[in-house]
Amino acid sequence: MIYQQGNVSVDSNFARFGSKSYAIDKINSVDVRVETKQGCLWGALAVISVFCFFGAIGAGTIGAWVAFLFFAGLTVLAYMKRPKPVYHLMLATSSGEVQATNAGDREAIGELRAAIETAMTQRG
Repeated sequence: MIYQQGNVSVDSNFARFGSKSYAIDKINSVDVRVETKQGCLWGALAVISVFCFFGAIGAGTIGAWVAFLFFAGLTVLAYMKRPKPVYHLMLATSSGEVQATNAGDREAIGELRAAIETAMTQRG
């Protein structure tokens, strides 16, 4: 066994993803694609926070500082909740390209890709 994590495993003959199996000698290439979802709410809130900051400096009132702190807090929350990238492991075979699995962890997908490539070189 070259790789085992949950229901995903790779040995010298097969790469298994749950109920799907791919013969290592039928895999031509392995690719990782990154899907990033656009989330610009935090950017818009950051711009509003900057305007509130300069407004608070100019006005010097407590209300202006409260508005700045409010929007700055919302900016931080929106930034923390922004969409995370999803990594897709793609296998190219003679019958086409398929998405084998995906994960939000770049290192896990990288380890899986390396395991499949190791199995491919051992077969060759």
